[in-house]
Order: sequence, then structure tokens, then C-alpha cells
Amino acid sequence: MAAPFRHNRWCRCFVDIKHRYNCTSDVLLIILSPIEIKPLILAGKDHPWLRPDVCSHCGGNHLWGHGYTSRYFDGYPGLIWLKRYRCVDCHRVHTLRPESHWRRFQATITIIIESLKTKILEDRWVPSLSRQRQQYWFRGFRTQLKVNHPSDGMLTLERLRDLLSEKVIVATHSLNWFQMLVRSTYDCVPKAGHV
Repeated sequence: MAAPFRHNRWCRCFVDIKHRYNCTSDVLLIILSPIEIKPLILAGKDHPWLRPDVCSHCGGNHLWGHGYTSRYFDGYPGLIWLKRYRCVDCHRVHTLRPESHWRRFQATITIIIESLKTKILEDRWVPSLSRQRQQYWFRGFRTQLKVNHPSDGMLTLERLRDLLSEKVIVATHSLNWFQMLVRSTYDCVPKAGHV
């Protein structure tokens, strides 16, 4: 006979915290920052990140530093440290990320879009990139096309432009996190001078 499932104190604590702070859903908060990767690599954790003015979820202006998280990007051999901030009001964690990359992708936006354009126009893959990665991006494009334009499903440059103008990450397979901006009710772009 199997042992009955028992909640430990950590599980109960997490559930209590979610109810206490009214966290009904997990929201991924990524803030795209106008930074270049090379100076970021050279400075490491000493890079002068610009602090967002307000929380993009609740509009609160109490954002505290919440450490760093490491990410890999194409063309750079090691880890790159990205700054995180935590909102005191709603307890959400924001990760600052270079605006040249979509979340959950190591390749730049430009490379992904060029690969999709080449496949749509010339029906071939870019020779200098991995075929498997390009197939993954193309299948993600077809997934987003089926969701956002289910009537025709035409693989054309016009549909690619439509999805990009609707702020959709065209190469993602996710149906939950497919928008470039999540809950963008507040202007949270960092301003120069706020460090």
C-alpha cells in the first residue's frame, strides 16, 4: 500500500505566500534593456544596470536589487550575468535582458527573422546556421501562425510582418508566453541617470 501524500512545511509556506500576496498566476516579467553584450561581458556583475522606474506589473516604484541570473547567448563562450529586481509591492521579480534577444532564445532576433525569411522566400535553410535550430524556429512560426491567423495559415512574409507587428515572438512554441511584452500596463523602461 502506497504511503499517503503529505505536504511538507515548504509546500504549505509557498501556498500561503501565494494567497497572502494575491498571486493568482505566475507572471514572467522580462524587461528589455538597450544594452550591448560586449561591455556587459567585460564588466560582469559590475555593469552599471539602469534601474526600472516602476514595476511593469503593479506600477509600484519600490524595486530592489535581487541579485543576478546567468544566461548563454550565441557568439559568446561563457555565462553572461543579467540583473534582477524585485518589486516590494507585488513581490514580482524582473529580469533585465538585452533587447537584441527574445526571452528563452540564445540567438539574436535578427538572425531568427533572417532564417525565417530565407525559408519562406527561397525554401531553404541558411547554410551557416544549424538546420535543427532553424527547423525549431520555423515550427514555432507555424504554431504562432495557427493560433493568431487560423483561417488561412499561409506561410508568407506578410504573415511574418503581421505577427511581429502584434508583438508576438514568432519562433516560440509556447502558447502562454508568446508575447514580447507581458502586462505592459506601465511604462517601465529604465531612464538614464537611475542606477
